Amino acid sequence: MLVAGTAAGFLLTLALRKVIDMVIYFDARQEAGSFALLAMLLIAAGMVAALIPAARAASIEPMQALRSE
Repeated sequence: MLVAGTAAGFLLTLALRKVIDMVIYFDARQEAGSFALLAMLLIAAGMVAALIPAARAASIEPMQALRSE
């Protein structure tokens, strides 16, 4: 989901660069490195955010979780 959302945002940004250019100066060719870095940071933040609940869920015994439901 993280990769799909990042890819969709990237494609929408490229498709709407004329609209974005009305508000701020944006040159996709010059900003490609910054764009890629931002995408990697967003994916890393999403993975860290998903890791915490996953680690907590993995530490609980399955039978204990089923009994409490």
